[in-house]
Amino acid sequence: MDEFLIVSRLVHFAAAMLLFGASLFSLYAGALSKRTRVRAAFERWLKNTLLAAAVAALLSALAWWDALAASMGGGWAEALSGETLAAVLFDTKFGRVWIWRLAISALLIFALLLARRGDWTLRIRLLVAGLAAALLASLAGVGHAAMQEGAMGVVHQTAQAVHLAAAGIWVGGLVPLGYVLGKASIERAGEWAAYAAHALPRFSRAGYFAVSLVFLSGGIIGWLMIGGFSGLFGTLYGRVVLVKICLFSLMTAIALRNRFRLMPRLSAARTGAKRAPDPRRLLWRSVVVEQGIALAALTAASILGTIQPPTG
Repeated sequence: MDEFLIVSRLVHFAAAMLLFGASLFSLYAGALSKRTRVRAAFERWLKNTLLAAAVAALLSALAWWDALAASMGGGWAEALSGETLAAVLFDTKFGRVWIWRLAISALLIFALLLARRGDWTLRIRLLVAGLAAALLASLAGVGHAAMQEGAMGVVHQTAQAVHLAAAGIWVGGLVPLGYVLGKASIERAGEWAAYAAHALPRFSRAGYFAVSLVFLSGGIIGWLMIGGFSGLFGTLYGRVVLVKICLFSLMTAIALRNRFRLMPRLSAARTGAKRAPDPRRLLWRSVVVEQGIALAALTAASILGTIQPPTG
C-alpha cells in the first residue's frame, strides 16, 4: 500500500508543479509576439502538455484517495468500497481538502479544453496559472503540516505552501525551458534560438527568487518537523530529508553553472561565431539533467509523507 501511495503522491506532485511552473513560464517568458511561427508552435505544445498534466493530476488525486482508503480499511479489499471511500472524503480533514482539490483539477481540465479550441489569451493564461497555484499550494492542507494546531500549525502550513509554490516555479519551469532549448539546439539559428535567448534570463531571474524561497521555507519546515541535528542524522525521516537537500543543492549548483558559464556563451553563438560544442545543446542537456534530479527529489518528498517525523 505504501508503494502505491508513494507513486500516487509522486505523480501528483510532478503534475501539479508542472501545471504551475509551465503556466507561469508562459506569462514571464512567453513567445515573442512578432515571431508567429514560434509562438504558435510553443503555445500548441504548452496547451497539450498542460492538459496532459491536468489529467494526470486528477487521476493521481483519485489514486491517492484510493490508497488512503485501502490503508484505513486495512487492505485492498476496502480500496473500492463506497463506504470506506466516503469515510475518507467526508469524515477526515484530508477529505475535506481533497474535495476542493478534485474540483480544481476538473476546472483546470475544462479550462484547458476550452483553450485548445481558441487562442492562448492572457485571460486564459492567468486563469490556468491561478487554478494551478491553488491546486499546488492546497497540498499544504494535508499531510504532516496539517497535523499541527494553533499558531505553529499556521506557520507550518504557510511555509509548506510557499515551499510547494516556489518548487513549482523552479521545477515546473524546467519543462518548457527544456522544450525551447531543445528546439533551439536543433535549429541553431533563427526564431527558436532568439526565443531561447529571450526566455533564459527571464527564467533565471524567476529561478533566483524560487530557489531562495525553497531553501528558506524548507529550513522552517525542517526545524518544525525534525527539531535538531539528532533528528536529521539519527532517524529515517531525517536521512530522507538529507537526500532531498542534497538533490536540490545539486540542482542549484547546475543552475549556477548554466547561468555563469553557459549563458554568456550564447551571445557568441548568436553573432554567428562557431563554437564547439554548441552552448544551446549544452544548456539543453544540463536542463534535462536538472529535470531528472528534480524527479528524484520529488520521489524523496513523496516518501517523506509516509514516514513518521521525529517530532510527530
